[in-house]
Amino acid sequence: MIRYFNLFHLVIIITTIFTCTLVAQNHGPPFIPTEGTFRVLAVFVQFQDDNWDAPCPSDSLNGWPAAKHAIPEWALGDNMLSPEKSDRYKEGSLSDYYSVMSQGKLHFIGDLFPKLYLTPRPKSFYEGKNKRGRGYLSAQIIDWLDQNGVDFSRYDNDNDGDVDFILFLYRHWKHETFTPGEKYEGISGLGFRKPIIKDDKKILGRFPGSGTMQRGNYTKATSRSIVTHEMSHYFFGGGHYAYIGEFGIHDGNAFCYAMSGYEREKLGWIEPIEISTNTTISIPDALTSHVYYKIRIPDTPNYYLLENRQRNSVFEKGDCVEGALPAQGLLIAKIQPGTSKRRQITWIAADGTFSVRDKGEASDAFQPGDNIELSMASGKKRVPIAPHRSVHVRVRRQMQDRIIVNIIFKKN
Repeated sequence: MIRYFNLFHLVIIITTIFTCTLVAQNHGPPFIPTEGTFRVLAVFVQFQDDNWDAPCPSDSLNGWPAAKHAIPEWALGDNMLSPEKSDRYKEGSLSDYYSVMSQGKLHFIGDLFPKLYLTPRPKSFYEGKNKRGRGYLSAQIIDWLDQNGVDFSRYDNDNDGDVDFILFLYRHWKHETFTPGEKYEGISGLGFRKPIIKDDKKILGRFPGSGTMQRGNYTKATSRSIVTHEMSHYFFGGGHYAYIGEFGIHDGNAFCYAMSGYEREKLGWIEPIEISTNTTISIPDALTSHVYYKIRIPDTPNYYLLENRQRNSVFEKGDCVEGALPAQGLLIAKIQPGTSKRRQITWIAADGTFSVRDKGEASDAFQPGDNIELSMASGKKRVPIAPHRSVHVRVRRQMQDRIIVNIIFKKN
């Protein structure tokens, strides 16, 4: 599978104030609820002349063969979206994903349209410098859905008159798509300017608007990766966290597994345990326990976030297109909420090599015997001298999925 491109940068012009009754918002992200029930519509799309295949996508059960011209098997029933709210969702589905990440706060449910939209023209008809770009095609698909009985009012979750979310799930397109010079695997927004009215509800084509479109939905894991990334723009806005790699979902150049602790914390889905004195902690697997630790840097909003990633979750295992999460062990991130978005989270790799272009590798995680000294300096002038110069983090041992860590604050 071709990974996300560095040129995938969205130009965001916010022209509409999107409000949610469940989580009040006057402006800025999140543009969709972080709690409650959120119903979406999903439609699978394939270009008429799409014949690209590879060993994994061509698998009739776990992939989406080009010649199939039908919805992939792995998406049927409640395997991708649950049609109703539940205490337990099908493992690995999008409904399950957001239930796990939010600890049951967000019920991401919806309807999978039961027919594939096979474009009546080849892809070249919809690209280039003409008026038949992605917005035109999105409008054509919306008309087709309307003609086939879709009630769009079902997807106005807060009854504000707008359709909240439609997922356009394309099988494949080549690197350049619709807009000359732009390369992306997915994009937040549907591409048309004027709202489309269906069932007395407005479908908004700009960002933030009424959905996303993405290619590469070859398997369940690849589809989930791209969908959760595009959804992340509705949670966190335009741009990306440039130093998060595959250990989160809001990097624009990496496969997406589970959300990082920072992303979950920012949405109010976890509450890290704060450490302020010398201690020994036993850190369980983050995704199955929802336990994270933070160490604040005095006189700043900054802190260090510790999470144990053991690849126990189905969302960290990957498939035949993409392997498992690249690292297993203790991950440490420096969080700087007040800085530019792209640098708000930066992984501190055990081997000291993590950079903006990194997706992640095994040597990024701290293992038994590893240790690091984290600076507690605020970087500000004219502030009281912090009582501690640094904090020493030492990984003592691992007991099954738990990592035993010594935390020692060093005085000035």
